[in-house]
Amino acid sequence: LLFSGWFPYIDLDNGGTVDGYIAGMQAIVDVADADTQIIPGHGPLSTEADLEASIAMLTEAKARVQALVDQGLNLQQVQDAAPLADFPALALLAGSPAWDTVVQRKTARRKESKS
Repeated sequence: LLFSGWFPYIDLDNGGTVDGYIAGMQAIVDVADADTQIIPGHGPLSTEADLEASIAMLTEAKARVQALVDQGLNLQQVQDAAPLADFPALALLAGSPAWDTVVQRKTARRKESKS
């Protein structure tokens, strides 16, 4: 589940969501303590604090992208705005197929909700 310090792969095509991913990580935090060693799928051995930092990063990233989508920006405009440029773990994602899919789905949902 954990991509320690990286933006995770979220399988949007099969029902995965950023919120669901965050909830999954939170479920691990809920049973962990300061002595828990977490073996991520990718990245170094992690701690409860590392997992909490990943949750905070994804929560902030989602909020930044959502704010731009809510303003009516399309995929290219969101990419050009580079809302994640100050997140080294996320900045490399901008322009990738995974990033495009997340933003496209958010913009599509905004259009559907206006219909």
